[in-house]
Amino acid sequence: MNDRTARSHRNRSQTLTSLATNSFVLESRQLMTAAPAQVVMLSATTVDSESVTVDYQINNEALTQPLTLGVYRSATSTYDSNAIAAGTVTIPATSFDTAGNHALSLGTHEITLPLDGGLPPNPEHPYVLVVANPGTDAVNAPTDTASFRKTTIGVIIHGGVQPQGWKKNGPPWEQTMAKSLRAEGYDLVIAYNWVAESGHAGAARKQVPRVAHLIEEAAQQIDPNSPVDLHVIGHSEGAVIAGLSLAKLEQTPNLLHGYKELTLLDPHSASNGFKGKQFSVSNNLMGSIARAEITRYQSQANDPPAMVPSDVNDAQVFFQHTPISAAHGSNNGLYNLWGQVPVIAAPNVPVHYANLTGSGISHAGDVGVYNWYQTNIVPKLGNGPALFNPSALTANLTLSATQSPMFAGTGVPGAAIDVYARAEGKSAKLPLGTTTVDSTGHWTIPASRSLPVGAMFFAHAKVPVFPGLKRVYVSPTVQATTSITP
Repeated sequence: MNDRTARSHRNRSQTLTSLATNSFVLESRQLMTAAPAQVVMLSATTVDSESVTVDYQINNEALTQPLTLGVYRSATSTYDSNAIAAGTVTIPATSFDTAGNHALSLGTHEITLPLDGGLPPNPEHPYVLVVANPGTDAVNAPTDTASFRKTTIGVIIHGGVQPQGWKKNGPPWEQTMAKSLRAEGYDLVIAYNWVAESGHAGAARKQVPRVAHLIEEAAQQIDPNSPVDLHVIGHSEGAVIAGLSLAKLEQTPNLLHGYKELTLLDPHSASNGFKGKQFSVSNNLMGSIARAEITRYQSQANDPPAMVPSDVNDAQVFFQHTPISAAHGSNNGLYNLWGQVPVIAAPNVPVHYANLTGSGISHAGDVGVYNWYQTNIVPKLGNGPALFNPSALTANLTLSATQSPMFAGTGVPGAAIDVYARAEGKSAKLPLGTTTVDSTGHWTIPASRSLPVGAMFFAHAKVPVFPGLKRVYVSPTVQATTSITP
């Protein structure tokens, strides 16, 4: 290697060393950090199960648009695709929080907002989730969600004059229903047993403070921060006890914050004070004796009437007025007690009625009202209150200049619908068609353009008493209304 080549190598080596130590030293850089979420959900609860109370924090800057929060029911405290929407609440830009500050300003806030439909029992989805910015992926942003858990207590109260052979465990139907409610997700079920006293006139009153105490005692075993939903189910005289027990409750904080649902199954107060027919008896000597005995017993008992107190959020009344001739298995064919309706209800408490009257349904026969409720309603209670009225039916005849006439209406899904005409002053029926109510509760029957002039049109529905049984309820016949479209 000559001198020139050696100098070239030395110069190149020095240059590379200089570049490595001086020229290419990168300036210090920091990764950009994500700004905190603008709305952070801190906590949620309810004070009355008709509203939600939320604590939240607004970061970065005040909000200028209303803040919408989604409310969901879930089996867990995590918001995901399995959560069931329960409604939305909106915090307007002009609202104030409980401290009197603008609810959408920077900082921490608490506010209580009404929720349409409230938060009724939903045992299979006990968690209530309140989600900021619903529709976003809150699974990856836990600060978007606040939650709390509700506890559900079920109470079942049988009626009066029970066989003493049931004294130890209570009526079999009550035990079956209690087991079913637990399977539906109820946290605690009280199957109240007063069989030993049930045959004594006036004994129903004595049960009221005992039932109220059992409910209070059960609620005290639950976290006071967990709202307790209460579902009380009473049959016959047990319906009288149910309403009065709710009225007598000493409200623990968690009971006060929970939802109270009252279900009355053929409510029947042992009293002659009810205005209206209370039972059906057979048309013979034994039926007359039964009538006299029922009247005597009710006079001695003189129960207060069934009622729905003011602290109930929602009530349902399932009743029947089936004549003894059609009430299979009811008291050896001698008499069938009827549900006393309407019941006395506090103002502004919604009460929903379902008329079960029909061949095969009775107060406590082969298919008593409690059997019907067990089969048709209890399996739905895991997802919230349920109401099913087999006698519900509407019918309408639509006449159009451009389309064929059409009969249409609503009814119980699966019911068989018959439509017929009857000429004025005539008793003969002219069948016009049959169909089945679809899964959405609607039915249609195309009508012939040769409809009888001047005739009236009617519909009735046949609804199975129990799945798989041939006996059916025949709903009251309804006259089709007529509408004319262009």
